[in-house]
Amino acid sequence: MHAMTAPRLGYVVRFVGSLDAAVDFYERVLGQRLTRRGGHWAQFDCGSITLGLYEHAAMVRVLGVADGELGVPPGAQEIAFEVDDVDAAHAACVAAGARSFKPPEDRLWGERTGYLLDPDGALVELYTRIQREPASATEAADEGADQGEQARRDEMATPSSVSHQHGDPSD
Repeated sequence: MHAMTAPRLGYVVRFVGSLDAAVDFYERVLGQRLTRRGGHWAQFDCGSITLGLYEHAAMVRVLGVADGELGVPPGAQEIAFEVDDVDAAHAACVAAGARSFKPPEDRLWGERTGYLLDPDGALVELYTRIQREPASATEAADEGADQGEQARRDEMATPSSVSHQHGDPSD
């Protein structure tokens, strides 16, 4: 039997109520690069992944499904963007009209995070990795586990076109 190669995430699509408001938020407020725009959809190059925006009502029509079958905005989702300075980025986004959900704060897992809401109410995380000393042995153990999780996240974010030095254990 031939082993199937695990699928590679190619892009993420966010269903939005108003394409114009969403494009303005992701392009003007967050500074993402708009690469394509159609009547009911838009596409951004976000570095390691492509983010697509598609008007919710238009996708319902295209798929021929009931409105509730695509989920109800905002849904349980988060889009996270790594930034050099989360405090400055969060403040700039709010100054540009974004709604703040939670101001930046240091997290035990070694990141400083702040949260915004996009025009449809989706949670948008801005984060910066920080270095700090663990306060206890328990925290040090938790941080070690988190570093392993971060290494796995970093590996998963590497495009499949980039060869891995250690190879694929399923080979």
